Amino acid sequence: MSIAHEKELHINENGVYPVVKKLPSPLCCFKVMHIRTGTLWIAYCEIMWIVSQCSFWTAESIVREAFPPYVIIAGFTFTCLQLVLVFFLIQGVRTFRLAYIEVYMIGVCCRMFMFLSFFLTLLFFFIITDDNDQENSDQFFHRFLIIKMIFTCVYTLLKAYALYTAYRCYSYIAKTRRAIVHLTIFEDPGRKPHHI
Repeated sequence: MSIAHEKELHINENGVYPVVKKLPSPLCCFKVMHIRTGTLWIAYCEIMWIVSQCSFWTAESIVREAFPPYVIIAGFTFTCLQLVLVFFLIQGVRTFRLAYIEVYMIGVCCRMFMFLSFFLTLLFFFIITDDNDQENSDQFFHRFLIIKMIFTCVYTLLKAYALYTAYRCYSYIAKTRRAIVHLTIFEDPGRKPHHI
C-alpha cells in the first residue's frame, strides 16, 4: 500500500465507500494531526527519552558509580531494547507493516506490566514504613518513594497513551489496506487510473 492509494481511498469520486462500512478516523492527538504522523511523533519522543536514559546510565557508570556493574549493564540492555522496539514502530508505520507495529505494542505492554509491578512494589514499601518512629534516613526514603510512585504513574499513563495511539494506527492501516484491496478487486478495468 502506498500513500497515493491511501489518498485515493479518502478522495473517492462518489464521496462514499460502498464496500467499507466504517473506516477509522485518520486524526489523532486531539484531532491535530494524521494518525500516522502522530504515531511517528510519539516514536521520536521515545527516541529522545531513550537518549536521556543512555546519558543517565553513562553518567552513573563513569562519574558516580552509584550502581553495581550488573545493574548498569541491565539498564543499558533495557534501553537498547526500547530503541529496537521504537525502530520497529517507525518502520511499521512508514512501510505499512502491521507485524512491526504488533512487535512494538507487545513491547509496550511488557514495559507497562513491569512498571505496574514496580509501582505495586513501591506502594508496598510505602505502606509498611512506620510513620511513628522515623529517622531522617527513613523520611528521605519515604519522600523518595513518593517521588518514584508519581514518576511511575506518569510514565505508565504516557505509555498507555502511546499504546493507544499505536493501536489506532495499526487498526487504521489494517482497515484501509482491506478497503483498498477490496476496491482494487472490484475496480472497473476500463476506468482510467486516478493519479494524485
